Amino acid sequence: MLGFTLLGQDKEVSGWHFLIALLAILPVGMEHGFGSQRPSVVDRGKIGALANVMTLVIVLIAYIIGETS
Repeated sequence: MLGFTLLGQDKEVSGWHFLIALLAILPVGMEHGFGSQRPSVVDRGKIGALANVMTLVIVLIAYIIGETS
């Protein structure tokens, strides 16, 4: 949604914005691949929460780059 907002504003965004935005896929994949292998529900929850925080940080960085360019 954030990316479509930036595209709708007819802003010229840098290539770094797209590269960092694509990096947001990595924590989600790590959570699905690594977190689902944990036998404990608590461990799966911790890994899921960490992946959510990492994804949020990456998306915010990409959004800030898109807004400032």
